[in-house]
Amino acid sequence: MGILDAGKLAGHVAISRPLGNVTRTARDAILAPPEERAMSIEQSEDDTIYRAVVNHEEQYSIWPEGRELPLGWNEAGKSGTKAEVLAWIEEVWTDMRPLSLRGKMQEPGQE
Repeated sequence: MGILDAGKLAGHVAISRPLGNVTRTARDAILAPPEERAMSIEQSEDDTIYRAVVNHEEQYSIWPEGRELPLGWNEAGKSGTKAEVLAWIEEVWTDMRPLSLRGKMQEPGQE
């Protein structure tokens, strides 16, 4: 059986104990890296509707629906759950370079 490092989960002194008869799915969730544990908890509890936003450099982000957009950002035309909007951004944002850099690289002599 696996060992649970409670120190890593709680951020305190490490205490180890056998997992006993915890189900495989629960055990896998407990033993997952902290980033994965946080993401699954966040995803399961997040019912916020987000919208894709874009800035003057054609860089994308997400912003909660109903909140005023920060200066320099505009709606990009997609809203939905966090996962839906992030998936859409991944599809449309194929060149991560800022617009100004792409322009500079297209100038003659810039290769």
